[in-house]
Amino acid sequence: MPEWKNICCAVDFSDSSRVAMDYAAEIARRYEASLTLVHVHDATRASGADMTLRHRQQLLEAWRREAEFLAGRPVAGRMLEGHPAETILRFASEGSSELIVIGTHGRGGLKRLVLGSVAEHVVHRADCPVLVSRHFHRPT
Repeated sequence: MPEWKNICCAVDFSDSSRVAMDYAAEIARRYEASLTLVHVHDATRASGADMTLRHRQQLLEAWRREAEFLAGRPVAGRMLEGHPAETILRFASEGSSELIVIGTHGRGGLKRLVLGSVAEHVVHRADCPVLVSRHFHRPT
């Protein structure tokens, strides 16, 4: 059984990211591990232009508090800037993370080819295990 003591969870405030945070908090609780939520702002992409830095900081703090409640232990939050996948990988490596938890939007085919995949990049380049989670829409 792995002995994870230092967990990095990448969050972009999407539904799939929320599922990843829930998993990361549960793992941190079970293993009594430290957990850091990491949000990376890519200033070169227009996709996040609608969300101000202040709003991102407020969301990160709210998510951090929620993760802390779920984990039953202190959780850190880090706001970073750069290319998301590379920045997550660098943070995890420099922080000696033993597990990266990240959500995926589940895009496939042409959408993934055009948009790229942060989660896929992280999985292929990480120096530690990566848990990838996805938000499922269940039929009613």
